[in-house]
Amino acid sequence: MGGSSSPARLYADWRPEGSFTVIEPSNLYSVEALDFHQTSVIASSTSGGTVETPTLLVHALVHGLSFKDVVIITDPGTALAELGESLGALVVS
Repeated sequence: MGGSSSPARLYADWRPEGSFTVIEPSNLYSVEALDFHQTSVIASSTSGGTVETPTLLVHALVHGLSFKDVVIITDPGTALAELGESLGALVVS
């Protein structure tokens, strides 16, 4: 999840087929189709202020994602970092 999915797409192309899914924030159908009970999420936003990233993260948490399965990558002190820390998620700054 994040404002730019280009790096994630490169990584997904390198992984075995079906082991890594890139969510495009503008495609709500791709989000609705996921089973968040068996998913790990990397939420990434340098600024930490991209609206799509925390919105999709909260959606995933409401629909079964465990905070233990969340990694947040953002700059220190951002709203996204604060959200992750409040959830007890792994935050990489």
